[in-house]
Amino acid sequence: MKTRLRNLGTSRGVVIPKPFLEQMGIGADEEVELVLTGDRLTITRPRRVREGWADGPPIELTDEDVSWINGMEDPVLSEEWSW
Repeated sequence: MKTRLRNLGTSRGVVIPKPFLEQMGIGADEEVELVLTGDRLTITRPRRVREGWADGPPIELTDEDVSWINGMEDPVLSEEWSW
């Protein structure tokens, strides 16, 4: 898509069509990140803190791992308590 720069005081602006913003998940007055790479300007939605951190594949424990975990004893819980 081609568009034109618009004067905004001493800066320039680009109007981004609403369907583009909706697809990117960007609403009114939200921050965006601008990255300049050579002659290319990229606009992205900033990642939220910890966004996607739990999306990785689940950790699978081997039988050996489970056996080791189950064999662990908490020294505090295994002591006899006296009052």
